[in-house]
Amino acid sequence: MLRISVLVFLAVMPAALAAQGLGVLRQDSKEPLEIDAERGIEWNQAKRIYVARGNVRAAQGEVAVYAEELVAHYRDAARGGTEIFRLDADGNVRVASRSETAYGDRGVYDVDRGILVLTGRQLRLEATNAKITARDSLEYWESRQMAVARGKAHAKQGTNQIWADILSAYLHKDRQGKTAIRRIEAFDRVRLETLQDVVVGDRGLYDLDSRTAILCGSVTIIRGDHKLAGQVAEVNLASGRARLRPGKCSFTVK
Repeated sequence: MLRISVLVFLAVMPAALAAQGLGVLRQDSKEPLEIDAERGIEWNQAKRIYVARGNVRAAQGEVAVYAEELVAHYRDAARGGTEIFRLDADGNVRVASRSETAYGDRGVYDVDRGILVLTGRQLRLEATNAKITARDSLEYWESRQMAVARGKAHAKQGTNQIWADILSAYLHKDRQGKTAIRRIEAFDRVRLETLQDVVVGDRGLYDLDSRTAILCGSVTIIRGDHKLAGQVAEVNLASGRARLRPGKCSFTVK
């Protein structure tokens, strides 16, 4: 099928998909934004938008956005010319980099805030070392290198799994230069499962690098028919063993 393509260069529209991260447009990129679509690309000067329809692909560098329809909103730039300040993607949205892929039905990227928000069914983020899913929304915050899953959020690494109302995943580059999830903060109705135990609490921290987890607040460790209750639980994710510890819960994401 014939596809229609357009290259949007920075001299005309300086915002383009970043070479790092997911779904991010950057004002300082020197590479063009390439958009192609099976049903064509429309320029609406009155509304100041570009609309691409039909199996759309918008790519720059190593990052690409795929959707059935993509709307790029632009405005006058302070240094002259114009710039994209928002992207709306609709229908089978997929945002992919070299080592991350995020999925949703709809996506909105706010250039000024550097935030991508995906909504719809079967929301998920796949990194090199773990997968995260959500019911309500999946956000990507470029400046903080953080993904936020909201509503029955779930993360899985091997046989270890964690559920919560909200999961905040902090990403970094591994030794191979690929993006991996380093730590996950869990908020409200937290449930951690290993091969040996189930641990529930109000808040949790899952450290994927050290393979340890801490759960706090009304903690219960369930091991077969036995239950242990306390305020703080430590879990060794390598061995799957959990234990209660005394003292208050204190942890911060670095």
